[in-house]
Amino acid sequence: ETVDDIELGAKVDWSIAGRRALRTNLALFYSDYQDIQRLLTDPTTVPVTTVTTNAGKAEIKGAELEISWWVTDALELSGWYAYTDAKFTDFTAPDGRDLSVFPFARAPENVASASIDYMLPLDSSIGAVSVGANYWYTSEYSSNDDFHPSVMVDSYSLVNLRADWKSVYGSPVDLGVFVRNATDEEYNLAILNIYTSLGFDARTPGEPRTYGLRMTYNFGKP
Repeated sequence: ETVDDIELGAKVDWSIAGRRALRTNLALFYSDYQDIQRLLTDPTTVPVTTVTTNAGKAEIKGAELEISWWVTDALELSGWYAYTDAKFTDFTAPDGRDLSVFPFARAPENVASASIDYMLPLDSSIGAVSVGANYWYTSEYSSNDDFHPSVMVDSYSLVNLRADWKSVYGSPVDLGVFVRNATDEEYNLAILNIYTSLGFDARTPGEPRTYGLRMTYNFGKP
């Protein structure tokens, strides 16, 4: 595989009344992808086998925007958005089929995230306590190199929550608690149609609602 990648971007910090207030990161990119390797089924063999194939060529272009806004010294709002337009310009299967009209696998067109973080106004002797929430969205995408309508993963969104306590009472111990997928969204990460002939697909589900605790000991920290 070879790829020629061109990227143009800008990272800018903005200040208001001498205080850091905003950071914006913008990137535009274009990739010319040659001799892409893909795992494809070869229906001409008995039994049908999966082979690694230099499938062809593709063009990938898009943009990414990231924004961080420090509303106050304690409150930060941030988010980012990525747009990806990935298309095959040449994609030939082992049996000669033209697959260039099918979606580029594992490349959602739109991915976005938004976060809020707040530092509680506590005495520094207690440590630094912060709480935060994150929202994540992914649009639909094909999850298999051998395309079939059944392998399209539906769009999904996740909500994650967390609370962190750094330097607990001045000690080298950090504590944290988190909830991933707080709304218990049911979604898939991948769908394979290798078993379609038997009447079902193989699916990789995303994690359900998950709770967790973290403890970190910082060796050598005063």
